Amino acid sequence: MEFPKLICGFNPASPVLALRAQRSQVLHSSHTIELLRLPQPKTLRLSVASNAIVLAAEHHGAIALLISQAHYSTAHALMRPLVETTMRALWLTYLASFTAVDELTTRPSGPDLDRICRYFVKAKLQGLTPIAEAVLKQGNMFHSFAHAGIEQLVRRLRGYREEEVLAALLIADVFASVAIANAAIIFDDTKLHQLTEMNGHPLAMESHYYFRGPLPEPGWTGTLPAMPNWNDPK
Repeated sequence: MEFPKLICGFNPASPVLALRAQRSQVLHSSHTIELLRLPQPKTLRLSVASNAIVLAAEHHGAIALLISQAHYSTAHALMRPLVETTMRALWLTYLASFTAVDELTTRPSGPDLDRICRYFVKAKLQGLTPIAEAVLKQGNMFHSFAHAGIEQLVRRLRGYREEEVLAALLIADVFASVAIANAAIIFDDTKLHQLTEMNGHPLAMESHYYFRGPLPEPGWTGTLPAMPNWNDPK
């Protein structure tokens, strides 16, 4: 079997993928509009967490745009950064010590994605532990895309199934929405809470349809638990 000939120029996505990517782009726009009006956070912890949330939103918008133009390999390369950035923002908001926060700004380091997820599993936080468990269960789903580039090269031969690209868009939407739910908690913002509730249930239902996950419980809104009352020195 031979690799396909080099194809240059614009390669439009299928109508189904283009339409679903457009939905993700609309979601990204609604997130961006609300993030742009937020005030400067008052503490170092919340400032770093908020910047991680904005970065997650940037990844999400890029994934939707790339898929709309059939750049599937590059879009998949951003999936792990989106998941990791979203989980790191949650870790900063709910679990990280101030020492860990401070070190992150002076000596860029910190726990990797797996360790962050294990922290949440141990903490047993409602609404957050199931997310961490799902990430751990999938393991290195997007690892090769993000780091080695080997999977992208293989996909030049095998291509992408429409269903898996749709799944990537859905996963991207879910983690972007989790990031926005985190911002709603940080800023105690009514509009962000409303946006979380408006998008949470449809995404949960879509996840159930594609991944056979559990149906959302009656009254579930997608909002996250209250943030700890941190007493950070700055």
